[in-house]
Amino acid sequence: MISKINHPQSTTALVEQAVPLTDDTVKLILIPKQYIDYAAGQYLKLIFRDKPEEPLLFSIANAALGAAGYELHIRHESDNRMHTRLFQAIKNRSKLTVRLPFGECHVEHLAPDKPIIFIAGGTGFAPIKSMIEHLLLTLDSRSFSLYWNARTARDFYMQAKVKSWKKHVRRFVLCDFLSESEAKSSLIARIITNDPGVIHGTTQIVLAGPFDMIYRMRDALVKLGVVKNNLFADAFSFE
Repeated sequence: MISKINHPQSTTALVEQAVPLTDDTVKLILIPKQYIDYAAGQYLKLIFRDKPEEPLLFSIANAALGAAGYELHIRHESDNRMHTRLFQAIKNRSKLTVRLPFGECHVEHLAPDKPIIFIAGGTGFAPIKSMIEHLLLTLDSRSFSLYWNARTARDFYMQAKVKSWKKHVRRFVLCDFLSESEAKSSLIARIITNDPGVIHGTTQIVLAGPFDMIYRMRDALVKLGVVKNNLFADAFSFE
């Protein structure tokens, strides 16, 4: 499996579903001509033939086990011309070129014997959803918790699914949804209070979302004594 997730390949794909999640966020289901395997938490690149140097990067939101396609959660940025091209291609039912897998922040890279804290910002929930689904499908015994931060309440676009995990999965802890207006220090205080293992090095943290949020969280946690090796985010590769 490790060899597969470290060697990206390209294929074409069609959009099987495009479902609105919020006013500006959509869920896409891509069905590839040739299925390419990946690890939960990794991302793919959507490539336009005339602009191969400007790919769009999106985390895959579904676990790979038993999958036939790729689920993406895309927040449309109206001032991003490549996003505009993507949505036009979807409207025209055009084939998309995808390349995958990418990313080192995936479920197989995590320590198998440590609980996991997932911190999501906005559509950063996508790769975390993939990893949680993998943990559930494989009957993984690790405990895990989720903190989800977004701009507004409506941006918590899959609350029903998350609350279902809370109801049916004993080893899953759902910590309070946090609005963007709440201070970073408040979030960190909750994490430290709920799981002192963060400081003692017995718990690992996965961060996904806007890079600036991730960097601020990383710096604040390290300042409190959290070991960098227990923090995981693909954003770290882009610094």
